[in-house]
Amino acid sequence: MSKQRIHLKNHLIELMVVILGITIAFTIYKMAENRKESREMKAARESIMDDLRRDIRVFEKTQILTNQERVDQLNYLPIKWRNIMRLWLIPVKCRSW
Repeated sequence: MSKQRIHLKNHLIELMVVILGITIAFTIYKMAENRKESREMKAARESIMDDLRRDIRVFEKTQILTNQERVDQLNYLPIKWRNIMRLWLIPVKCRSW
């Protein structure tokens, strides 16, 4: 009977060692998966940031062009309005004579 107790005790110790080993293996695997996921998330975040920076540069460039076109239009408008005003003012001057 004492041999059975010793064998049972040894089997329980071996079972605990196996369970502990499996638990450690799963923990290490989960840590590796978390690191891998973290690297993928970081790469995705950097990719999104690069896309946003590129989009901002394109937007600013087109906005500058759009604003320059608006300035050009504003510079053109006074000439157009002057011509319109001349057409309106000529008849008034003619009437006053």
